Parts: sequence; structure tokens; C-alpha cells
Amino acid sequence: LQIWLQPEHPTQLEAALGRLKELHLTNIPHGCHLSWTLFLLEAAPLLETLDIHVCS
Repeated sequence: LQIWLQPEHPTQLEAALGRLKELHLTNIPHGCHLSWTLFLLEAAPLLETLDIHVCS
């Protein structure tokens, strides 16, 4: 399943991501600041796996 997320406050994302257990992020541009991933971690409290692939 692929979805596109607009930057939102974690409480707004929790409705969509609250039960998420795995998250795979691909094709993240090199040099992209990854602090935004903290919003995803906060919005998905049941997350067990976070897999990030940065493109070269």
C-alpha cells in the first residue's frame, strides 16, 4: 500500500497511522533533513519497524 502524506501535526496523522506496525520510506532525497520522521513516530505509537532508504 502506498500513500502520500502532507505534513500535518502528529495528532492529525494519528487517525491514519495509529495502527501502523511497519513503515518503509523509499527514495528519500540525499540531504533531506529527517527530523520530520519524528512526527511519523509520534503519530504511529504501535510502529515496530521503520525502514528508511535514501537515494544516492
